Amino acid sequence: MQLPKNWGSLTTNQFIELKALKEEDFGSLFLYNLEVLSIVTDTDPEELEDLSPEELVDYIYELNFLRREPSKSATEKINDLHFKPFMLLKLGEFIDLEYYFSNDFVSNLTNICALCYRKKSVNEWGVETFEPYRFNPSDRAYLFEYETITNTYGVISEYLKFRAELMQSYENLFMPDVEDTGEDLDPEDLKEEQEEQKFKKWGWEKVIYDLAGEDITKADQITDLPLIMVLNFMSMKYELQV
Repeated sequence: MQLPKNWGSLTTNQFIELKALKEEDFGSLFLYNLEVLSIVTDTDPEELEDLSPEELVDYIYELNFLRREPSKSATEKINDLHFKPFMLLKLGEFIDLEYYFSNDFVSNLTNICALCYRKKSVNEWGVETFEPYRFNPSDRAYLFEYETITNTYGVISEYLKFRAELMQSYENLFMPDVEDTGEDLDPEDLKEEQEEQKFKKWGWEKVIYDLAGEDITKADQITDLPLIMVLNFMSMKYELQV
């Protein structure tokens, strides 16, 4: 049996399948490892049922690279698509990435890649321009299913690093100070607390609505704004209480 030697031999789909496995769902370690072997060798599990426990253990031992993470560096180009630096994100792109990451970034990896990798052109002044975000990432996810995981996984690490730095830089927006006095709230404070709970419920929809001047027809204009510009503006409003 031909076994993969490293993550570079596995596709993004195989990685997602592996990460979705839970040992407790199989009833025994033997059956769990059998499924692992089936995925990495792209073999029907029934064809592996005649393996002895000793043979299976030997095979799994040779797959020790599975205990490590794939490459954490984002690939700059996949086929004809280019990685869009996170500092260039628009507000709408950031909101969608936040959704994918909050709902299991591994299972959403192909959607994440579809959002982050774009066509790119250079205008007559030598300025790089990325393809506008006018598509549904799920419609392009198939482009990354059979890419090696070493080409796609790095976008996760890069985004988590970017996100951590963003949260720190705009701490006043993402983690505002809350004072707990232990006292009953007066009507004004209670109203503010209720508004805060509403924001937690509606999140970015409320931000877009406010920035659009409560004109929902302008929502697309707001989501097309550069993320950093929007956060700077929101931070200014928060600090000045305007």
